[in-house]
Amino acid sequence: MNTRFVLSAAGVSAAAIGASATADIVNVTFNMDKYPGEAAFEIFDSGSNLIAAEAAWGGVSGDSRFLSSSYGYYNGSDAASGVWTGVNMDLAAGVYTVIMTDTYGDGWNDIQWGGPNTGELAFSGPYGSNIAFTSGLAVEGTFTVVPAPGAVSLLALAGIAGMKRRRK
Repeated sequence: MNTRFVLSAAGVSAAAIGASATADIVNVTFNMDKYPGEAAFEIFDSGSNLIAAEAAWGGVSGDSRFLSSSYGYYNGSDAASGVWTGVNMDLAAGVYTVIMTDTYGDGWNDIQWGGPNTGELAFSGPYGSNIAFTSGLAVEGTFTVVPAPGAVSLLALAGIAGMKRRRK
């Protein structure tokens, strides 16, 4: 008896798999100055859907891709030397946009006031360059999440299985 095993993606397009597949847990840290009440950020996917946002320091909210957040002070137990917000998200492959705002208009830079913070979005993985925010009312930047290796392998195997079937 001859038995064959074939992996098939029949009925599922590569676009659908890429859109719904989880690529990575992405951790970003927003480093702000000592005036967190002026600071806000928003993170959007390529379809302009809001993933996560913080309008006042200490209160991040978002959709189902937003997992958790953490907060802290740079030195000591108050905001005198700056604050940070960490955000964890479960993101599929794609390009994401970050908009950081400051209602006072001096960015998240408190070096000008003698503080240690340059103000930035810092990535913990290979997603892109840090986005600095040293002056102005707003700054916008992007980062990219690549497909998870497992998802790419499954898509390749499905394509090979489909090619073998067509050749017969």
